[in-house]
Amino acid sequence: AHVLVNYSSSPQAAEETKARCIEAGGTAETLQFSVSDTAAVDAAFDAIKSGHGRLDILVNNAGIAKDGLL
Repeated sequence: AHVLVNYSSSPQAAEETKARCIEAGGTAETLQFSVSDTAAVDAAFDAIKSGHGRLDILVNNAGIAKDGLL
């Protein structure tokens, strides 16, 4: 699979995830944008569609933990 790793503020973690995808035999790239910015999300999806033709799977795991447990 070709994996697009989105991040908002942690490029190092995104690069680590990208490296793991590649080590597992896939291909990967990183994309930086905040999912809280509608215009940025629209632009990212336009770029994904333009560059890859389609998006087959979306894992939506964005969230905020203010209690410090995560």
